[in-house]
Amino acid sequence: MSIGKSFVRPSDLATLEEERQGISLEVGQVISYNPNKHLSIQHQQQSLPITAYKSDILYLISKFQVVIIVGEAGSGKSTQIPQFLLEGGWSQSDKIIGVTQPRRVGVVTLAQRIAEELGCNIGETVGYRIQYDSYVTYGRTRIKLLTDTSLLQELMRDPLLSNYSVIMLDDVHERSIYTEILISLLRKIIKLRKDLRLIITSSTLEANRFKSFFELHTDGKKENCAVYGIKGRVCNVDILYTKMPVADYIKGTAELILEIHRKQTPGDVLAFLTDEQEIRTVEDMINESENAKNRSNLSIEVHPLYASLPASEQIKVFKPSLDRGSVRKVILSTNIAESSVTIPGVVYVIDCGFVKMNVYHPPSDTEFVATVPISRNSADQRAGRAGRIRSGKAFRLYTKQSFDSLTKQTQPEILRVNLAPVILSLKALGVDNIVRFPFLTRPPALHLARGLELLFGLGVLDKEGSLVKPLGLRMAEMALHPTLSKILFSSCELECSEEIVSIVSLLLVRNVLLRPPNKTYDAARAHGKFQNDGGDILTMLNAYIAFCEQGKKIEWCKEQYLNWKALNHACRIRETLVNVLEMFGVGLKSARGDDTIVRQCIYSGLFPNLAKLVAGGVYQSVRCEGVRMSLHPSSCFARETKRPAWIVFHEMIRPNQLIYINKITPVEFDWIQEMTSHYYDYGTEREIQEIRCKKSRLGESFEIL
Repeated sequence: MSIGKSFVRPSDLATLEEERQGISLEVGQVISYNPNKHLSIQHQQQSLPITAYKSDILYLISKFQVVIIVGEAGSGKSTQIPQFLLEGGWSQSDKIIGVTQPRRVGVVTLAQRIAEELGCNIGETVGYRIQYDSYVTYGRTRIKLLTDTSLLQELMRDPLLSNYSVIMLDDVHERSIYTEILISLLRKIIKLRKDLRLIITSSTLEANRFKSFFELHTDGKKENCAVYGIKGRVCNVDILYTKMPVADYIKGTAELILEIHRKQTPGDVLAFLTDEQEIRTVEDMINESENAKNRSNLSIEVHPLYASLPASEQIKVFKPSLDRGSVRKVILSTNIAESSVTIPGVVYVIDCGFVKMNVYHPPSDTEFVATVPISRNSADQRAGRAGRIRSGKAFRLYTKQSFDSLTKQTQPEILRVNLAPVILSLKALGVDNIVRFPFLTRPPALHLARGLELLFGLGVLDKEGSLVKPLGLRMAEMALHPTLSKILFSSCELECSEEIVSIVSLLLVRNVLLRPPNKTYDAARAHGKFQNDGGDILTMLNAYIAFCEQGKKIEWCKEQYLNWKALNHACRIRETLVNVLEMFGVGLKSARGDDTIVRQCIYSGLFPNLAKLVAGGVYQSVRCEGVRMSLHPSSCFARETKRPAWIVFHEMIRPNQLIYINKITPVEFDWIQEMTSHYYDYGTEREIQEIRCKKSRLGESFEIL
């Protein structure tokens, strides 16, 4: 791909600053490596714009319960505000300063940077907590970084957050569902705890909305919320669009990286893709290219970055190359690098224009992963990554007309995901009337109804909508999707928890079985050794067991086309889940080779994803008869001519108009009536027709209650 021939820089939109037209670009300040490393920590801190505002910020926090910080990119708000609070005495009397991030990588890198600046080790003055890792010392940790979901878990044990003096919600502009729930809950908490302070960092477009939300229902005597703006340091970024639409952005990304490497001045490259598979494909293309050297004899050093990558691997992205003078770093990332992290060496950004996100379909109560166009705000955030240390360039693999047609903002997560996990958390916190809960963004009523319906089907709520105890509280404590929590607790009754705790751990990581595009046959043959008639999930379990028996060796994984990093991550998750089960007094019991029991247990949680085989070898959703689904090519049944009549699936993918399902488990017809008669109606076609008339719902052989 030739830059000169393929890209155009519109004269009226030459730079990112001009394109913003007054819109503030809000990005998270999470720094692990920085270009001022040769300076002392004190000089580095003084060079940040936010240092000049320290006194003002501390004054506002002392006078107002809620302070909204409008911080532009490069201001230093994420690293410095927690330290301002520490110096200002907000951690006295054993109180903690809590800082949330929506992503794990943001928590870890931010904690490391603050600890470095304070001259301490992680787990001492500065600690962090993410879902499966905690480095906090009771009575010693004063600044605690954690994900929004982790803080929600703490709320279940301490509804008033009595250990905290300040809560700082960072990167709120991402509109994560749990951050929005925290905002609503904290609005209630600060009314009961006048000593608690809340800091929110957001873009200017959102600041007034947050201010209005917190000033609602106040006594009117005085304002309790202040908004404060901080300027950042963003250099000019040239925006270049393609002259024509790009047919294959994966191939186009690889070609453009090599073109930049050959012809552009030194500087690291950040390329945005949609998932791990695309990242690995581009990485292979670059590594196999003969053009990995340029005229300056620089070589390419490729680093992947995605959410499920272990934290130890993510950190490598932020560390300088050992031989920086002869290496150009290329970071291949999902949208995780849009705002949760900062990579200072980046000069060139490549934006594919797409993102993968969960999309919820209420009529069928199914949630699937879809590849969708990004918003204009996301495009600006991606481009802004190139202007951190000097002027940069952003190459957009789409036309200017395509950019203009994008939506302005990304839809809040609460409007496009299954709400069952959130409802379960709120019920565990004592919120009985979900409909009247003060959501920052109110979800559609149908989404709430479907979430309640699912929790009732799982046995978590009774007919009155009240939480079933102790099951409901325990499932909420697990911090898993309710379907997976249900599987875990069902395994205790069915005596197969030894296998199920491994299965749930595997379902929480991605791409255990690798299928490189150019080696699909070899991979399929290697995976055949693990194949189980009980489906994809039991096949993954066989691979995991073999991995452990082989001593968790990376070379063995390469030979078997298994994802060593994912399997190791699953091992760590398993240890955590076992500890949580032990906390509930639940020990592990093995099914002793009885795969039927294990499949029954899987069905106990995944039964809402029931599908039946129809003509053409495709499956039809039982919940929504119009939804036809094909087996994903990676499924062990995709190559089989004889397929199971009834299945449940764990994953739905919609890359285009086609719908694929994966991680399949065959189920017996009798289980549907025996285990889920409260959820599905059973009968002949005539009997079901009578039920249709009574309930005004459609169905064929089964109908949702």
